[in-house]
Order: sequence, then C-alpha cells, then structure tokens
Amino acid sequence: MKHRLVAIDMDGTLLNSEKKISEKTVMAVRKAVEKGLIITICTGRPIKGIAPYIETLGLDIPFMAYNGALIVMGKSGEIIFKQCLEPDDARAVFSWGKKFGTTIVAWTTEGLIDTLHASAFNTDLEVYRQYSHAVPVLIRDEEALIRTGITKILFADSSDRIAVFEKTLRESGDLKVDFYTSQPEYLEFMDKRASKAFAMARMGERFGIKREEMVAIGDGFNDVSMIEYAGLGVVMENAPEELKTKADYVTLSNDDDGVAYVLEKIMLNEI
Repeated sequence: MKHRLVAIDMDGTLLNSEKKISEKTVMAVRKAVEKGLIITICTGRPIKGIAPYIETLGLDIPFMAYNGALIVMGKSGEIIFKQCLEPDDARAVFSWGKKFGTTIVAWTTEGLIDTLHASAFNTDLEVYRQYSHAVPVLIRDEEALIRTGITKILFADSSDRIAVFEKTLRESGDLKVDFYTSQPEYLEFMDKRASKAFAMARMGERFGIKREEMVAIGDGFNDVSMIEYAGLGVVMENAPEELKTKADYVTLSNDDDGVAYVLEKIMLNEI
C-alpha cells in the first residue's frame, strides 16, 4: 500500500446519523489495522465523548481529541501531544463571548480526565452536555480557569446566532486563534498549534510517515486543514458542496459506510 496512515473524522464521517459506528465500518477499520495501516480518529470531542467508541473499535489506536489539541492512545491512555490555549488568547475569546451574550463552554484536561466548565446552565448547555457525555461545572473564577490551562473554548447557541458570531469575528481580525463551526450550533476556538493538520504532522514525526503517505477523511469545515495537509484528501458525500471542491476523492455518505468503502479502496491500492 502506498498509504500508511488514515485520519478519520468522527461525527458525520465515522459515525452514521444515529451516532454509531456500523458493524461494516468497525470490521473495515480492524481489517485496515491488521493490514498495517495506522488509523487515527480525529474529532472535536473531548475524551469523554470518544470513550464509548474506543470500546466499540476495541483497538489501541491514537485518537486526536479537541480537534488535535490532544492526541491519546485509545486503550493504554498514553498522551502523545497536548496543546492548551495561551492565557491571553483565552481571555480574548471569553471577552467576545460575553459581548455576544452567548453560552461559553471551556474544557480542561488533567491526565486523561477532562472537565466541562460553563458560563451558565441553560438549554444550549443541556444539549451540549448530552452530546459530550459530561457533567458541567459552573465557571466561578474565569482567571483561575485560564491559568489552569484550557484545551478548547466553545460558544453554544442557535445556528443563526453562531453564523453571525463567526462572521463578526472574522471581520474583526481580533483573535489570534483558530476557530470554526464543528456543528451549526457550536463555534469552537483552539490554539493555532492544535489543528487536525498539526496533529497529523505530530503523528508523522512519531511513526516516521511522510504527509504524502497520509489520507484524511472528513465532512466538516474543521476537517479542512487535515484534508488539505494529507497526500490524499477524502470528503464524504454528505459534506457541504463547498468542501467537496477541496477533495481529491469523494466517498459514499456516512449512512452508506463511506469510511469502509474508502478503506477497502486504499487497501486494494485503487486510490
């Protein structure tokens, strides 16, 4: 095989619309690992949000959590890489969140234990809590939290308001961090050294793999960096049309086992 590492996004890619990994996809991932491919799962989710899927796959493969801010081995729990937001950058994001009057969520990680902190308890937070499988803690001392080290900050709101927030921030040019929507209701903020592409570069260093030997599979705009970084960028059929223009290859949708389909193609050297 000319490809040695495959980075796979979770929501909308590895997971179907029921937020599950189909049996066909589980078997394809296991087969790829048996064949010698390094499979890494890339997601904006925290450790709590990926734990059930580590168990489903049953493999000690690397997971890139928080959009690449943390790389951890699935079963052993070995941390390969961690990058928090710089304190001044975190303060700037908090400041904008308060100006917008939105729900601010922050994640901290200590070892393999991550904690969800929130500016308020409301409906938006409750939806995110269910999505992340975490019990939120109210932010009482913002500065102390920032000094602890924040892995990711997120604004949770209606999709219409999130679109306005993103447009306003891009036009202002005020922030020195990367930010993008992972879902229409969530605007996420990461350190510039914590993208999925940067995490793939870290993986390349660890395993001695060149970027042209890498494949990235995704469906969202937070996947753009790794799709453009990899030698082969694959986009799901269910992805936005704008994203498909950045792909080298478009596979089937997440509900049609698009990941399994492309893994078979890779193992057969057909792409």
